Amino acid sequence: MITVKWVLEGHGAGTERVPDTDAAANVIAAALRQATRTQSPDAQAHVLLTVLAPLRANMQREGADHIAQGRSWQDRNGPLFVEIQPG
Repeated sequence: MITVKWVLEGHGAGTERVPDTDAAANVIAAALRQATRTQSPDAQAHVLLTVLAPLRANMQREGADHIAQGRSWQDRNGPLFVEIQPG
């Protein structure tokens, strides 16, 4: 299990325990969808592609390596800050 913490400026923050980085990325995607629910589908897709996609790729590559070594990892992309911690 890992702990994922996220902060989306102007929209809130959250913490959740999940099994892996894929699940962590899904938690963050759900938070972004919720935050952009009143926007058009195109605007939502833009946020997911420009904010979440690069962060997800980094989390699954660098973040997973850090977690495997027992270390925390954090990243920021635009208004989104994410930290994952082992345990």
